[in-house]
Amino acid sequence: VIWRFRAGHPHIAGQSLTVHRVAKVTHYVVLLTVVVMLASGPIMVWSGGHAISIFGWLSIPGPVGAVESVREYAWFVHRNSALLLLLLVLFHIAGACKHLMFHSDDTFVRMIWPGK
Repeated sequence: VIWRFRAGHPHIAGQSLTVHRVAKVTHYVVLLTVVVMLASGPIMVWSGGHAISIFGWLSIPGPVGAVESVREYAWFVHRNSALLLLLLVLFHIAGACKHLMFHSDDTFVRMIWPGK
């Protein structure tokens, strides 16, 4: 996530500024949604009074006990972030297909074989 924010977004030759901005905002919102889910997931489990078990060999106990109101809020945030992420991924796939079918740029090829 940090690398993506630092690397920026290359402007594709022939792409309008509006389309470039939509793609850039979409990428940033996808990354932000992933970060929100990474934070809300453990909060949801811990505030439910449970430890996070990693493959049954490591258990990470919560820093505080069960707090039902926090668990409900974290669940709400996590669920809606997942739905938003699903919609954004579908939108992203549609954009990739648009480049593949309707443009003669190398965007789709660069997704599969990134340059240096």
